[in-house]
Formats: sequence, structure tokens, C-alpha cells
Amino acid sequence: MIGQKYSVKLNGQLVNEFTGARALTGYIGLQNWGGDGEVHFRNVRCKELPSQPGLKVDLAAVAPAKTNQNLIEVLSEQTPNALEWALAPLDRTTPPDIRQNLMLLREDLLDEAVKKPAAGADAYKCGRELCDALLATLDERDKALVRAGYTVAQADANVVVTNQALEARRNYKMSWPQFRREQEQRDELRKEQDAHAALAKERPAMEWADRGAQIRKTVDALYAHYREAARRSPGGQ
Repeated sequence: MIGQKYSVKLNGQLVNEFTGARALTGYIGLQNWGGDGEVHFRNVRCKELPSQPGLKVDLAAVAPAKTNQNLIEVLSEQTPNALEWALAPLDRTTPPDIRQNLMLLREDLLDEAVKKPAAGADAYKCGRELCDALLATLDERDKALVRAGYTVAQADANVVVTNQALEARRNYKMSWPQFRREQEQRDELRKEQDAHAALAKERPAMEWADRGAQIRKTVDALYAHYREAARRSPGGQ
């Protein structure tokens, strides 16, 4: 399971795939969909998948007491990684502590500026603005996730395999050929509405990708300004 995408493999072979829309926290359940036979589960284990290539999970997981780097250096190194997580597609699960680490990094950065600055005041000011922008991006992504969940639920609810004409024709006097034709019409209606629902479910992801491209330009500009301010400082990064 990666985000809302589930893959089922049997003896190394992919046998099923599914995209869900449920909460990513809570209980794990194993279920059998009916049938007379009993189902038994044995030796059930959970294994954490490796991180996505190129995306590290250790954002700001350092403290001044545990590293020789000052926090100006930490933010310089970690911002590109944090931005990729903040702008990650909606079906990708972000590290649960990324927001907390960003907030801690921002506050520790401000403390460093007062107690033991490693750069000029402008660099620390830009660093705070950069952290604020990353946190705002995470907030916006959370809102996009909520909208996506609502859209999926609404799209599923709107799939109704009937219409007024079909219901008007259905009655106990229908012949078998009439019933079969009507069933075929319902099947076609189902396919059409499923296609509309699938498009509706993809819309939030597309909107987030477009919005992410706009955000990236803004944060990239902030990052460039921050790095320039750090370079202008004594012993610039």
C-alpha cells in the first residue's frame, strides 16, 4: 500500500490493484467477501516500504547539539527535499512528522539568529519566510486532500444505474427480450456514469498538480533569495 494505491501479489505475481479513498490511519482489517467456505489467515505481518527514490524522510531531524552544521546549512540542504514532499501528488503519503520538523527548524533558526548567528540578519529573515512558505504549502495540500476525498465520495454517490425512462418501462409484464434489452441499457448507463465518476475523481489531482507548479515558482524564488542572503554573510553558504 502506497498512499491510496493497493497492490496484491501472490507468489510474486500481481493479481489485483485498487485505488481507495479511506483514511490513511486506523485499524487494518482482513475481509472475505461472502461465500460458504471458511477463510483462515496465518502469519500476518506488516513491513514498511522503502521511501520514494530521491525523497528523504529526515527533514530537520537534526538539532544543533547533535550536529556540527549550523541551521543555515541545514535549511539550505533540506529545503529542496521538503518542497518535494510538500508538493507530492495527493496519492503519496508524506512523512507524518514533516510539519513538526519544519516548525522546530524555523524556531531553532530564529533562536540561532539571536544566540549564535552563523549568517547575517537578512539570511535568517529569509529562512523564516522560507519555512513559513513550506508550512503554508503543506496546509494547502491538506485542504486539497480533503477536497479530493469529498470529490471521490460524491462521484461514487452520483453513480445511479437508472433513469426515468428505464423505470417507467420496467414492470411485471415485461417479456424476457424486453428485460434483456433494458438490462443492456442499464449496463451502458453504468459504464457511462463510471467513466464520468473516474474523471471526477482525477480532477483534484490535476488541480493540485497545476497549483503545485505555481507554488514551486514562488518557493524556488524564496529559496534563491535565501541562498543569496546566506552567501552575502561572512563565511557564506
